[in-house]
Amino acid sequence: MDWLSELPSDLQHQITTITQQNPQSQQVFSELYTFLTDNKRRKTDAAAENNGNGTGGYEELTPSSSVHPESVIFEIQQVSFSSPIRKRMNLTFHLIEQNGQALPVMSIVNPANDSPELSFINLKHAIKLCLILPILGNSTNSQKKGIALLCFWIHDSYYNDSNVSKDPIICQLNLDMIKKQMIKNGKLPADIESQFDLSTYKNDVVLNPIQERIIDYFRRQFQLIGINLVNYLPCPTIFKNKYIVNEDTAVALTGERSINPTIIMVECHKGARDGNLILLEQNEYNPAYLIFAFKKPILVFKLSRVLRASYTSITKHTFSLNVDVLNDRDEERQLEFSMVDQAYFQIIDNFIRLHGISDDSFNDSNKEKETGKPSTGGGASGDANAVTGSAAAGDDDDDDEEDADFEGNEEGSDVAEEYDSAAESAGEDTPDHEGDGKSDDVFTKSKEE
Repeated sequence: MDWLSELPSDLQHQITTITQQNPQSQQVFSELYTFLTDNKRRKTDAAAENNGNGTGGYEELTPSSSVHPESVIFEIQQVSFSSPIRKRMNLTFHLIEQNGQALPVMSIVNPANDSPELSFINLKHAIKLCLILPILGNSTNSQKKGIALLCFWIHDSYYNDSNVSKDPIICQLNLDMIKKQMIKNGKLPADIESQFDLSTYKNDVVLNPIQERIIDYFRRQFQLIGINLVNYLPCPTIFKNKYIVNEDTAVALTGERSINPTIIMVECHKGARDGNLILLEQNEYNPAYLIFAFKKPILVFKLSRVLRASYTSITKHTFSLNVDVLNDRDEERQLEFSMVDQAYFQIIDNFIRLHGISDDSFNDSNKEKETGKPSTGGGASGDANAVTGSAAAGDDDDDDEEDADFEGNEEGSDVAEEYDSAAESAGEDTPDHEGDGKSDDVFTKSKEE
C-alpha cells in the first residue's frame, strides 16, 4: 500500500494494526483510497472544464488558507473598498495550483491574517469590465487628481452560487502613495522624480508622467493575468486622454482616436439616491455601457439594451433623463436619472443620438404638463420656477422593485451609510501618511514579465 505513506502517522498506525489483524481488510482500504482520489479528480476536472468555457468558475478560497508571500504577483495594500465590502483591505493578485498548473487569482485579503475573504479565478472569463475612473470633484483639484476609483464588474455567468453577492468590486487608489511604495520596492528608480520636470504639472489636473507610468504598469500587469484595464484618467503621453469637460459635477474625456467623448460622468439622482450617471463609449475591449454608481445597487447594462430615451422635468437648471431598457429577463423597464445639470444636456443628447437611440420625449405619456417641451439646445421653455414632481429626489415609489432587475445586491445597503468617495479621499487616502510604514505599504511584491 504505497498510498499509506501519504496519511498522517496516527492513521497509518491504525490502518496497519487493522490489516495485520485482518489481512483481507487491506483490499477494502485500497479500494476506498482509489474511490476517494478518483472522485476528487473528477470534481477538479469538471471545475476546470467549466472555467475553460466561461460558464461558472466562481471559487471562494477558504478563509483559513492565507496567501503565501511567494505566490503574490503584486498587491495593493490597505485600499478603501466601498463594494462589495466597506473596509480597508488588500487587493492581491496571486497564484494557486490547480491540476498541476499555476493559475492567477484576484483576492480581497484581510490584512490581519493574510486570508482572502473573496477570490476570483479564471480572470479572463470572470471580469466583464475593468475601469480606472476619476472621482468628481477630485478631478478639478490638482492635489487630488491622483486619487481615483478602480472598478471590476463580474460576468453573471461566472457565479455558480446564487447566494454570492454580485456587487462589483470598487476600491480607491492613491497614485502618490503607490509611487512611494514602488520606489521603496524597486519597481521605480529612486531618482525617478528628478527625471521629469514635475513643476509644470503641479497646478495641472492631468496626471504627471510618474502617475501615468503607474497606470500603464497596472495595465500591463493586468493583461498578464487576463484582465483588460481601461483607463479614464487624463494622461497626455501614453494614454492620450484629455478632458473636454471638467467640473465638480461632471467630466468628459476624449481619447487619441476619437473627437467624441469616450466617457461622460455627471451627477444625478435615481430616486432618493445621489450618484453618477456614466456613459461609456465602446473601445477595443468593451461595448458601450450605461452605468449608475456608486451607491448600491450599482447598475450596469450595455447601451445596446437601451430601447429609447426621453427628457422630462425640464427646468431652467436641471432635467431628467429617462431610459427604457431590457433587463436580464428581457423585460422592459424604465429608469429615471433626475436632477441632471442643464449645462450637460447637449453632450448627453449627442451621445444618445450617436448611438441611434430614439428620442421618445414627444410621446404623449412623456409630455410635460407644467414645464413645456425640451429644446434641442437643452434650454427650458415655460415657467422656470414650475415645480416638477418627477425631478424631486425621492419620488420613486417602485425604486427598490425596479432595482432588483439589475446587477448589484441591495441587501445591507443604507443610503445614510453609503460610501462618500470625496470624504474618503480627503480623510483617509491623502498623501499625509508619508513616513507611516504600515499605511504606506502598497506594493509588496511584483512579478512582471
